[in-house]
Amino acid sequence: MSTMFDQYYENAGNFYSAGVDRVLTHLKTSNQQLPPRDQLYQALLDHFDNEDYFLAVALQQKADSSDWHLLIPGEISGIFQQSAHQVASSLTEAVAAVLERCDDERIFLSHTEATSAGIRFFVDDALLVEVQRIRFEPFRNVHRNRVHKALKGLRNHGEQARIVARLQSLPGFSNAAFSLPQEHHDAPSGRLLFPFPANWATAMMSLMSSIGIPIKRGLAQELVAKFFGSLSWQHLIAAESEERVWGWPAIVAKDWNDSSSWRFYKTFAEAVYAFGKAIQSWDGEALVINHCSKAIIAPGGLYLSAMCQSLLDSKDADSSIACFAPDPVELSEDGSYRQLAAEFIFRLNAGDDAISLLGLSSDLASKIFVANTRLGSSPEQMLRLGDWWLRVFLLENKHYLQIENIEAGKPRNKNAVTPLYKATVEYDPDTESLQIFDDYDRRKIASIPRVSPDDVTRLRGLLAESRTENEPMYWGENDIRWNAKAISA
Repeated sequence: MSTMFDQYYENAGNFYSAGVDRVLTHLKTSNQQLPPRDQLYQALLDHFDNEDYFLAVALQQKADSSDWHLLIPGEISGIFQQSAHQVASSLTEAVAAVLERCDDERIFLSHTEATSAGIRFFVDDALLVEVQRIRFEPFRNVHRNRVHKALKGLRNHGEQARIVARLQSLPGFSNAAFSLPQEHHDAPSGRLLFPFPANWATAMMSLMSSIGIPIKRGLAQELVAKFFGSLSWQHLIAAESEERVWGWPAIVAKDWNDSSSWRFYKTFAEAVYAFGKAIQSWDGEALVINHCSKAIIAPGGLYLSAMCQSLLDSKDADSSIACFAPDPVELSEDGSYRQLAAEFIFRLNAGDDAISLLGLSSDLASKIFVANTRLGSSPEQMLRLGDWWLRVFLLENKHYLQIENIEAGKPRNKNAVTPLYKATVEYDPDTESLQIFDDYDRRKIASIPRVSPDDVTRLRGLLAESRTENEPMYWGENDIRWNAKAISA
């Protein structure tokens, strides 16, 4: 599975090594002192993060073509109940995520309903999930700039007092007390708390000073541009003031559990400002800001939360007000579900039966095999043994074995996935039972009764052929791939 971040993070590891060479080259052409490469590399590593690279790439895109959608869980409990924060950068991405999740979780849709804001997906008469276009609050560049100015220069460790003081300079934050977790860091360290271009320049000045080469802001700006692979500072910041989702949207929620109370913002800085204003207008019990940290999921963001004083020590209490990053949807890397989603949306918009595209009108076995095919398993990589389904699939150059127990009309009561080379599959011809172990025989994950020798022969062929050159053979001593005689003994 992959998210929209992955392509950036895969490249982000290279921006340190390539970026340090570009910085050294620019220092040389500027007749500046050259630090040892390893020393500069470590200083850059200490001040910049992958999310800085992500934002720099996003900032240099000529246009924001995203059309953000939110996945809202329906009344059916299950996997979508835990996905209320998921967003996608387009309707196609969102629908693809729904279709793939349904296949993976064995949820078979009955019908859909197009709305003015998106699409609703049903199982029988129950709403499973709704995909809804995000409506952003009006863009306020002045609010964003005010937050940038307040948080410039702060790092994510060892600056708790400065963070509190800077936040209190923004509207509303002085209306609440602060009770942030105690840090063990005594001195400023770590990456930028809140990355944006002016802060990158400040970080570059700081890191160059830390290695004994103080520089002025103009040179620091150009070094930042070179570090991120831009032609110049002006090229890097050319689109900074445009109204766009820069990297990732942000949410301010007055009720964590009620998505209708959420307000979406195109930049995290605007959301931080709105969070303060929400505190300012709060008319309930006194609030305590109990969390302020870098966002874990979304690049360039903060996670902020404020709770009522009486709930502060309750582990089960949700934040009264929160500013956070929604989770990204996850999709298979091959793009097949995006293609399926595009055709699905086209049929739905044309008034045709989009559900028929999914091949869900037959019996349970046919539905499972259709879903498995979409999930990347060919018919030769699937085997049905009564109520049990086994399939092999390839992910990141490794084969995996999935074992499921599914009865028609009932929730899936068994689902296990193991790397194929770690699995041991044993067969007892006397009892005609199949035992499957994970983690090199350490843990039994399935016991399948009433398995014929012919089925075991088919399974042996499926498992033995599903292997790449890079995968080891650590099968157990009695595994059917080694012990062919055990099948018919």
